[in-house]
Amino acid sequence: MIDLDGTVNKSQLGANATVGASMALARALAASAGLPLWQWLTPSGVTPSLPVPHFNVLNGGVHAPNLLDFQEFMVAPVGAPSMAEAVRAGAEVYSALRRELSGRKLSTGLGDEGGFAPEVTEPEEVLRLLVQAISDAGYKAGAEGVSIALDLAASEFREPDGRYQVAGDLLSSGDMIDRLALITEQFPVHSIEDGLGEDDEDGWIALTARLGSTTNWSATTSSAPTRPSSPAPSRAASPTPR
Repeated sequence: MIDLDGTVNKSQLGANATVGASMALARALAASAGLPLWQWLTPSGVTPSLPVPHFNVLNGGVHAPNLLDFQEFMVAPVGAPSMAEAVRAGAEVYSALRRELSGRKLSTGLGDEGGFAPEVTEPEEVLRLLVQAISDAGYKAGAEGVSIALDLAASEFREPDGRYQVAGDLLSSGDMIDRLALITEQFPVHSIEDGLGEDDEDGWIALTARLGSTTNWSATTSSAPTRPSSPAPSRAASPTPR
């Protein structure tokens, strides 16, 4: 289909149509082999496992009517012994967060993706709320219990001059990296998506060098847009297509 499309960004066939056709083909091949889809997709020698569910519990950015710049705050029960226990932990933390917000007289209205959208501007304040909610729900915040993941969608709050506007502060790429480094030191954050702008290539290389060994990072691209070739592409976070 890539050859049939013939473009770098799926503009001929369309990204949605390409994904739909790919999924249909995978199901057809699995059916012809007499295997369930998950089994047909599992490479030889690999033991399949379910991913850790991530619960989007608090929204900002374009997904919420508040002034919070970071877009998604998620809780991930990485220490749960089973999927059932992970789902239970996510639901209990979500309920505890609602009680915490209500107790602080903050809005419990919802953003576009189902997370709460309180009138909070500082991302660090949100993280303190999440740690408290995890504790109130009876779990340990961190790798042994419930961790935190972020999707900043940093391109949305990157200014034309390349700086990032976070809670009224204008931050250079270096300043943004320092702030994210401090966040990962102070809070049990194990994963950050779109921590910098899509085109901030030098920033991604610096960010990966600074924190790549301790935190999962990903940069989102849409339909494989063209990017300038990097002198050291292997040193930057791998893109995660959507």
